[in-house]
Amino acid sequence: MVISLLARVTTHCQEPFISEELGEKFAQAVNFCLDQLTTEKGLKFKIKDPERFHFEPKELLTNLTTMYANMAHLEQFRTNVVRDGRSYSDETFEKAAKILNSAKKGVQAAADSKEKFEALVTQLKALKAQVHEEELQFDDAPEELLDPLMATLMDDPVELPNSHTIIDRITIKRHLLNDPHDPFNRAPLTLEQVIPRPDIKKQIDDYINSKK
Repeated sequence: MVISLLARVTTHCQEPFISEELGEKFAQAVNFCLDQLTTEKGLKFKIKDPERFHFEPKELLTNLTTMYANMAHLEQFRTNVVRDGRSYSDETFEKAAKILNSAKKGVQAAADSKEKFEALVTQLKALKAQVHEEELQFDDAPEELLDPLMATLMDDPVELPNSHTIIDRITIKRHLLNDPHDPFNRAPLTLEQVIPRPDIKKQIDDYINSKK
């Protein structure tokens, strides 16, 4: 039901699904679903009383690829998809495209959605190679410039007032959506309390410029 709803909603409204707070988590969730459904076991998976739960793997795959097709034109969505190190792979998306074009699998999708999804597969493959190259370029970044939770180069470093931990603003912002506490010492915390660290931001910018 959720995937079917997403296929309809994303036809007209995509912006919430690429927001700072939701974008990466959304891409990870749909990537995981696609990865599971494109396996032979996934398409043949059976549950008791599937009508009750509206469970039809092949229909789920069709709706999922339609959702991807609806979002394919958004650069941020494509970036979020390929930066998912857990569930994204070129092979998964290529397999999904083949299944859509395989009549014997019983998966039918609108021609326009198929075309957009196939184009997206090609775009993602090229983007993944680019992202991988960039990651290799910055793989020797000093530890103090990395986000302590995500282990990625920070974009907007801030200091937490109680634990004095330096962390990327978007990381702590996402954390506070679910838990209003400093993740390092459990002290109460709001986003308004974090302290910008332009000095560390300058170090990061200098490091990036040196690599370029």
